[in-house]
Amino acid sequence: MRHTFKLSLLVLSIGLYQPVAQASCAAAAQECRVNAIKGHEELGLNNYVSWPWLTGYEASGLHWNQFISLSMNKGIKEYKHNYALYLQSFLNDEDEDDEDEEEAEAAKPNYKTYPVGTTIVKENYLSDQGKPGNLSSVTVMHKREKGFDSGSGDWEYFQFGADGQLFFRGGSKKLVVKHSCHSCHMNVADRDFVFATMLSVQTNDGDLE
Repeated sequence: MRHTFKLSLLVLSIGLYQPVAQASCAAAAQECRVNAIKGHEELGLNNYVSWPWLTGYEASGLHWNQFISLSMNKGIKEYKHNYALYLQSFLNDEDEDDEDEEEAEAAKPNYKTYPVGTTIVKENYLSDQGKPGNLSSVTVMHKREKGFDSGSGDWEYFQFGADGQLFFRGGSKKLVVKHSCHSCHMNVADRDFVFATMLSVQTNDGDLE
């Protein structure tokens, strides 16, 4: 019975993250995208719309019920691996209360870390009658060199307004980053601070190595 219930949750989670077409676009969603970041050519952010999508436009309770869209320049194998383990957690039929400490440790998922240079771009759209509306902001995670910020897996965070202007950037020790980004992502430190809970667009691993 417990296994059946968790399988139902898995099916529900997959159903919740199917691509949603952007309401304000008459053409195909990919053609509607406009690069919302100005500058930062050194990270390739000035052309992130050319990167493969991980998702379509997804409703997200984690983001104040906005719609989000994810793009990524590299590290797709690691993302797919961690996403699969996230889904597998719904099918884990062992009762944690019955596990001893050694068994619980052995059962922990083997999440992968992302390579240096991985950049994940998240576009955030306001909800308009249950559909994606106007772009509200763009947030970015960029994997820096080892030692940049060991407390956050060496990720640097950025946030841009809908007009492409930079609001802030920095590591987890910066107060605005801590409150706006890291305080949430620290809950998935075992996944290298990336939630990896959505994947609804076919991607080619070889394109992102």
